[in-house]
Amino acid sequence: MDEDILRCNTWLQVSRDPFVGGDQSRDAYWLLMKEHFDLHNESGIDRSGRSLRSPWSTINRDCQRWAAALKAVDSLNPSGTNDRDRLTIAQNLFQGEEKKTKKGKIKKGRPFSLPHCYEELKDDEKWKPRDGVDD
Repeated sequence: MDEDILRCNTWLQVSRDPFVGGDQSRDAYWLLMKEHFDLHNESGIDRSGRSLRSPWSTINRDCQRWAAALKAVDSLNPSGTNDRDRLTIAQNLFQGEEKKTKKGKIKKGRPFSLPHCYEELKDDEKWKPRDGVDD
């Protein structure tokens, strides 16, 4: 959980840096991410750029989907519900319906498991949730 939060804070800090240009290569950007992560990493575990990039992709995708699910619940405005009910509805939207894989197997949705990351990202101007639960 601590490393997830550090990944989020690293992305927020690097993306806010006015000296980080948008026209740089992906490798250069992730080198900056790794430098920031390494500077603040207290676990003692060395992470490669790839081991930062892949989890960040999952964190970003799932938090975007969670934001969309919460927004959908707000749009539904279900009467007679409390905050806990709304989170349950959002969790059901996040999990979605069962889907078939390319090989024909049924794949069930999974619950949202990154609320600690969402809390870090949700109020930031740079991290703007997109519309749509299935992004």
